[in-house]
Amino acid sequence: LGMRANHNSAYLACTGQYMAWLDGDDLMLPERIKKQVAVMESNPTCVVCIHNIEVFDSNSGKVLKYYYDLKDHFPRQIRGVEQFVQYGGYAPGPGRMFRLSACPPQGFDARISNTCDFLFLIETALKGEIKYIPEVLGRYRIHGQNVTITMGNNPVDSLTTLALVENKYLHLWRYT
Repeated sequence: LGMRANHNSAYLACTGQYMAWLDGDDLMLPERIKKQVAVMESNPTCVVCIHNIEVFDSNSGKVLKYYYDLKDHFPRQIRGVEQFVQYGGYAPGPGRMFRLSACPPQGFDARISNTCDFLFLIETALKGEIKYIPEVLGRYRIHGQNVTITMGNNPVDSLTTLALVENKYLHLWRYT
């Protein structure tokens, strides 16, 4: 169906309290769900829980980087969506858990395809806190068929997403 339609189909079928994302080419480490649920359960105002991601080459298995630098690049305590945007404003698929009740009821925006998850994350994060687990609990695979690679980080999608965020949430732009 394509990324957006697949995401919406899965999202609209969710009935639980939390939703954790895992695209078919990524990996979830064994303790991921348990640790993210524990953070969400102990923080009722937390609407998004993210963790560090190991980015690796599919062919060689070599670790290319950690999504959030393990040193000081990403803060261990996030004060809000503004700070999240300031430090990159994105969380890769295998690292996200959402409180379903805070998610946009319409799902992913139909006007954009491969960057629709950014707007979804921002709209959810505006309804509460983002918590970060500074631990690698997932792996993001780099290969020749990644959506962001095959679509060339679609500039039309990126510009549409940025325009939608700017129009709806102008106050976030000072943090980019």
